[in-house]
Amino acid sequence: MKDYDLIIITSNPFPLGLASTNRITTYAKEIAQTHKVLLLTYACSQHESNSSPYIKGSFEGIDYLYLRPRDPKRKSFITKFYYRIITYIRFYFFLLFVFRTQSIITYFNDLFYTRSLFLISKIRRIPIYRDITETFEVYFKSNKERKKNRNIQRLYDGLIVLTKGIQEYFEGVNSNTFILPMGVDISRFDKIISTNQKYFFYCSGGVLERDGLLDSINGFLLFHQNYPDYSFKIATPINPDDSYHCKVMDLIQNNPCIDYLGIVSSDKIPSLMMGASGLVVTPHHDYITKGFPTKLGEYMASKKPVICTSIPSLKENIPENCCYMVEPNRPDKIAETMSHIINNEGESTLIGERGRKFVESKYTVTPYLNDLIHFIQVK
Repeated sequence: MKDYDLIIITSNPFPLGLASTNRITTYAKEIAQTHKVLLLTYACSQHESNSSPYIKGSFEGIDYLYLRPRDPKRKSFITKFYYRIITYIRFYFFLLFVFRTQSIITYFNDLFYTRSLFLISKIRRIPIYRDITETFEVYFKSNKERKKNRNIQRLYDGLIVLTKGIQEYFEGVNSNTFILPMGVDISRFDKIISTNQKYFFYCSGGVLERDGLLDSINGFLLFHQNYPDYSFKIATPINPDDSYHCKVMDLIQNNPCIDYLGIVSSDKIPSLMMGASGLVVTPHHDYITKGFPTKLGEYMASKKPVICTSIPSLKENIPENCCYMVEPNRPDKIAETMSHIINNEGESTLIGERGRKFVESKYTVTPYLNDLIHFIQVK
């Protein structure tokens, strides 16, 4: 058997992925400096880097392995079923017979894999911890489903949570919790030269309504009436079956000044941030999932001026002198703030620098690392 100190299991791509992938990388690469870390993912892999159907490698000291074979471009129901069975067999085989570890951290929402992991844990006597960055309010339709998924958290040896709100949500279910705030890998921005290419920027993994993107776009369109040489770049997937997403797409298609980039690889996002005049995320109200927008930390790490809304969870966690806060549901205020940013370069630069210093002091992994390693029982 091959020994590891920590195994992380996720359904997200690695090493390039979305916000949750960046969160994993931020703390895992620090742990990997002194311990052996392996990441297993059952995401679909489209890598073309080698001829093997199974992707594996090493990134920032983290070994990683895809449990699922590389998918063909066309998949029948039988092919999909076959791939799921193969992935499940490899999942069991590797954790029972190939890899040995002191501890496991998971990011599962899939109850099938979760129950399997609990069985493996009992057989191998390995503690399992769940990293939770949001509650389940928007992911399960019925109260019965939400209650079931909430209660299953009691079976974990502990929960790693993003915010105090999530910790309070699981009180009475699992009292062994560790708050690991949003972790930002500031090194992603250090080798990129900051420029001002006359555009504002928004990025997302697809939570457009939560982020109030329509307000951001409408605010930009008001701003654009007076500053026609600026554009608004948007990097996000858009779901044609979602009514809010369709409204966003209508505005994109009817306004050439909005530059829709589609899905952008996470390694390209820092350059887009560093070339912007300002970065925007304007949620309407507090996040019902009790989470915190990781993108906001990355926005501030770029040293660029950030426009966000003054919802309670943001006001409580971010000093007002580190960003530009506007009233929720006010596109006119967003437009005014965009104008203010480009006409007050000295002030907006200072705001951006304060944001970076704030992220360095609170949202890097270093202050929490030793306590996290102790919590997950890695020696």
